[in-house]
Amino acid sequence: PDAPAPLVAAATTSVAAAVQAPPVATPAREVVPFGFIRAVADLTHARPGACLQFTAALDARSEIHYQDWVKLTPAPDAQFRVQEKSLCIDGLTLGRKYQVAIGAGLPAQNGDKLGAPATSIIDFGDRPKMVGFGGHGFILSRDAATAGVTVDTVNVDSVAIEVLRVGERMAPGMIKTLRSETPTYPYNLDQLVDQSARPVWSGTMDTKGARNEVVHTAFPLSQAAEPRQPGVYLIVVANASDLRARVLDKQYLWQRSDVSEFASQIVVQTDIALTTVTAA
Repeated sequence: PDAPAPLVAAATTSVAAAVQAPPVATPAREVVPFGFIRAVADLTHARPGACLQFTAALDARSEIHYQDWVKLTPAPDAQFRVQEKSLCIDGLTLGRKYQVAIGAGLPAQNGDKLGAPATSIIDFGDRPKMVGFGGHGFILSRDAATAGVTVDTVNVDSVAIEVLRVGERMAPGMIKTLRSETPTYPYNLDQLVDQSARPVWSGTMDTKGARNEVVHTAFPLSQAAEPRQPGVYLIVVANASDLRARVLDKQYLWQRSDVSEFASQIVVQTDIALTTVTAA
């Protein structure tokens, strides 16, 4: 009676083998060929640059000269550096469009080479317009005042200027405030005038210069503050093309808007000077 037992076990084993799932094949990883992706502008430095991005890391060894494979037109006085998968070019010029030609054979770190030549364009456009001053305020003697206060501009042909005289009692506190919180918006300036400053002159000044370069133009404060009076002055400048002439209110020459921005400079004009004598 015990003889059929092995047949049952064999049948059970056969059924288990039949329902077992087949192994899943692992798909092969797709190999991306070494190639050029795009050019990206870099405006984080004093002079602009660009980075050419590739699909694999580049060779950072000093004996690899990537400038032999990469040519820019017009040719700049630039430096090449490797940054992982990017070849960065430093020392380009704003306002210029560069044609980039990348030659076949450019090497990657793993030994792969660029199979076909590639081209791209680097176009920075012009620098944004800027109006400002080089410092946070200074003292002018009466003689030095004729030389003027320097106004810095970029791509601005003319600036609107307003000169305000700060009351002597409020001058110490006002100077401290202006050094820490420059009134670059219209409501700041209006509040300052209402409290302790009096407009004494307004007009325009030509600031034309080389495109995309910083232009330094001297504003003769002593001529604007006639009659020549020592004191604390606030000079406010803005791009004249952003403003329009005011016709109803003669307190200011220019009509301001809520979005207009201004640069300001505190100047102390004095008639005090030191005299030195050298004995024989």
